[in-house]
Amino acid sequence: MIDMDYDSIPLGEGKTITASHLCSLLTFRLSDSVVVGGTLIEGIGTSQSDLDIYVIGDSPYSISEFPTGRYVEIIDKSEKIIEKSNIGAQVYSTYDYFENSGIHIDVKYITESEVLSVFDGARATADAALNDDNIFFYNAGNNLSYDEEMLFHRLGSARLLRGPDRLAPLLSARPVHEFCFTAYCQLAPRPTVVRDIQGAWHAGKWQMARELTRGMIVNHMRAVTHLLLNTNKNGKWLFEYLILLQEFPEVVEKFNKILGMPVYSEEECRQFVIAGLGLSDALFVIARQLLNRDQSYFSRYYSLIASLQKGMEKRLKSDKKVAIESHLIRQMAFQKCPVSLVELVTR
Repeated sequence: MIDMDYDSIPLGEGKTITASHLCSLLTFRLSDSVVVGGTLIEGIGTSQSDLDIYVIGDSPYSISEFPTGRYVEIIDKSEKIIEKSNIGAQVYSTYDYFENSGIHIDVKYITESEVLSVFDGARATADAALNDDNIFFYNAGNNLSYDEEMLFHRLGSARLLRGPDRLAPLLSARPVHEFCFTAYCQLAPRPTVVRDIQGAWHAGKWQMARELTRGMIVNHMRAVTHLLLNTNKNGKWLFEYLILLQEFPEVVEKFNKILGMPVYSEEECRQFVIAGLGLSDALFVIARQLLNRDQSYFSRYYSLIASLQKGMEKRLKSDKKVAIESHLIRQMAFQKCPVSLVELVTR
């Protein structure tokens, strides 16, 4: 049994709370593990961030186990508020606020088997990418919901507060590289996005081309941070994870510089698009370097390369320029190509 009395669980703006105080605000069984995670625990949160708490046990909780009037809301798995009169209803989460602050205490009740099921879903989603038809998830759906993706992430930096240590054994089964490989595939530039930029460029729709390029490079930066084992798929936190790219300072500097470029006139929009495409070309090189460097990516990486080569052979036989160009964009994420994004879009 673990009873940790932390005196430094951060609440933002220099405020803290102890484990004893925090646990006194919660409902949980003594046989279950209480863990706290989220951006506040990572050290990147704000005074308006949530304290994300998971109570991990063997069986679900029912509404009858919760005291009347303590929580702002008690929610079931379908995100509906549970009325106290609904005896036997299963509780998925409680919502409350810490005293008079803006800190939201979000508690989710989940079983060990449900956590392991999330990990299995991460493996299944990664496996779905390993054929030509599903590269970049055109046909392969994500097996995880947003809540499940955030559970996967938050457990990685979570602290055990109370109860038996169920966390450490679960983390040993957490498939981080599979999850991060999937995130890279989902966020790296897609052929459809590049073709939209290409179409806007040649039609003289400069503002459209600019904004499509902006979205593409932001997602591309996110993709590369995932290869460096960032498991947070909430895009608003991208800038907090750019530190993972500290061995590539010139790319981070270029990214920040591009986002700060003035983009009002036609010529400024054109320069923004060219700079953004050039950045993505550089990010492709870095991503291939990271995939080659980390042995945990090898089997999936080379399976995809083999699938891409077969796909290109099939498309070359069709002699359809659009199909070949689209496949070249797919290849860039994993293999060196004879053409750059800048050339593809502007020629």
